[in-house]
Amino acid sequence: MRAVRVICLTLTLLLIAVPAWAAETLLSGNYETSHYNGPDLKISSVQGNSAIMIGGYGGDLINRTFFLGHGGYILLSRLDAPVGGGQYINFAYYGLMVEYVLNSDELIHFAGNVLIGPGYVIYGPADFDFSRSEQGSLCWVIEPGATAVINVTESFRAGIGLSYRLVSGSNISGLSDDDLSGLSVNLFFKFGEF
Repeated sequence: MRAVRVICLTLTLLLIAVPAWAAETLLSGNYETSHYNGPDLKISSVQGNSAIMIGGYGGDLINRTFFLGHGGYILLSRLDAPVGGGQYINFAYYGLMVEYVLNSDELIHFAGNVLIGPGYVIYGPADFDFSRSEQGSLCWVIEPGATAVINVTESFRAGIGLSYRLVSGSNISGLSDDDLSGLSVNLFFKFGEF
């Protein structure tokens, strides 16, 4: 028993005597982080036609203001490919999502965000599977947006927003970057800690 007391006293003295070690970091100070994610429905335009895209995003909220995460979307609507032959446009994109949230504790608040990442467009049948190794075109997508959010409960938020998808580098017959770019009205839900 005496040996245990000696060991405890020695460890206590070492903790007091040895200065605390702290890693050197780019940012210093105390940060509060939380996590949320959720689905997103986009009513958009592809090749001049109304289109529905589904997807969502998730990540971490820092100090209830700055969100850093990822998001992805896929074209749900069946839009005829310009090449005909029963082919449809299949389009999806995924990337880094950054968002700045204003006054997140208020019942209704606003946020601005941007998604940046690669996309993929290909023609295929209605039951097309993106995991197939068929020829398509890689492109890049930048989608800035603005949203209005309502705090429904402590762990659930909903909102509506506008975004504009800018596509660059697509190289597929009959579709231009402008055909894949377009304005979207977004309906989203967020679940998590805020």
